[in-house]
Amino acid sequence: MMGTELVAGRHRDDIDLFEQAVRGKLASTPTPACSLEVAEAGLQLAGRCIEQALAQVRAQALSKAEADEQEPTMTARPTKTKLH
Repeated sequence: MMGTELVAGRHRDDIDLFEQAVRGKLASTPTPACSLEVAEAGLQLAGRCIEQALAQVRAQALSKAEADEQEPTMTARPTKTKLH
């Protein structure tokens, strides 16, 4: 999962790229020294947990993008005031 942090750092606005990197990392996880059935069950559980987390990240990214679109742009310069 650490590799996906690099993607997020460079492409924060591209949630699809982030999701692809997370899923790719899970798919390339080496199988531990246990039975194939146990390893598969563990990877399936991890996949379900990751999908839930990705759904939350996507919702937060969309919410942030919508908020950014609604935020008024600051074009006026602040006025100078004298301190007494």
